[in-house]
Amino acid sequence: MKKTITGIVTMVIVLLSVGASLVSCVSVTNQTVFVSPSVENRPLIIQDQASLWLGCWEGWVYVYPVYHPLAFGATAQYLSRLEPGRLRKISKLMVAGETFLDVTTIAGQIGSELYFFSTADDKCSLYMMNIDTGKTETVWNGQQRISRNDMFINNGELWLRLFDNGIQGDYLLVKEGNARVVSNALRPYYLGEKEYVLNYEPGYDPCLLMRERGGEWQDTGLDCGNKCTLISTQYGLVVHCSGYSKGGKQHLYLIQPTGEAVELLSFPCLYSVSAINIFDEKLYYSMKRYEKYGEIGMTRYENDEVEGSYIINLTDLSAKKVSNMIFDGLYIFDDSGIIACDENCNIYKLDYKGNVIDVLLEIK
Repeated sequence: MKKTITGIVTMVIVLLSVGASLVSCVSVTNQTVFVSPSVENRPLIIQDQASLWLGCWEGWVYVYPVYHPLAFGATAQYLSRLEPGRLRKISKLMVAGETFLDVTTIAGQIGSELYFFSTADDKCSLYMMNIDTGKTETVWNGQQRISRNDMFINNGELWLRLFDNGIQGDYLLVKEGNARVVSNALRPYYLGEKEYVLNYEPGYDPCLLMRERGGEWQDTGLDCGNKCTLISTQYGLVVHCSGYSKGGKQHLYLIQPTGEAVELLSFPCLYSVSAINIFDEKLYYSMKRYEKYGEIGMTRYENDEVEGSYIINLTDLSAKKVSNMIFDGLYIFDDSGIIACDENCNIYKLDYKGNVIDVLLEIK
């Protein structure tokens, strides 16, 4: 039987199978230390399709449920700390008037400062909560809405794309607790003498443009899907495509320092959800895919041998499937391994060969 996804069915299953306190924290490695990775070899990659937001501060792993808060019972809508045997509630991330149907989005973490915004907020505000004190303050109010699809952190700066009536607008730059709007800003990625930028037009999928420095922008012709993330590495520029496919196929590219675009992976699908991260020369990639629309929602492929987790070597471009497990978040905080979450909000510790070595949190 084909696997079918639907928000209604998912909600019913959650309500029937989980109660007010069904979170079981099995074990946790508390030695994890947050390390600010460099742009060149340790990109801080926001896991924007993950069921859980995970962060790290002073050796502790922090958890916020994004898509399935009901599974967390009393800790739903709270930022919690993963401790041996329990989730410890730290602070509620909600704004006035918010209900369980609204979505609070964590935009990013800089040290002890956690930035977030909410769909319930008509004021288009950005909030900052101090992890140490649990206190929340407003750092920005504006007329433009914050996009969930274009957020990044670089050198202690948080950049958030703003939209005005569905049209790509300015960036909101946050640094040291202060926010300001940067008008008419393009965020180019530099690769040798070339610049690359993602361009968003209303009603169209993102388009990857390239130019020689100081020249005219040109379309690279790469199929980016309807969600695309660029990741700068010492091996080139990774182009991570997800969401609805373009032309019935999803792609993962590496643009090498020479400017040549190499396809690392591709697979047919209507829609895909994937997580990606990079450690040294290895790219870690986990995905699930949908074939077509069914009677209710989208249907997955039968007996799919393509879905799962992969390791791609960015030096020799070899790709190897290492597991049938699917993760929607792959977090790297230090050299000890990967902390991964799946769509059911379970949290695992992986080694850098892709093996599960511990279960940190299990939803029962």
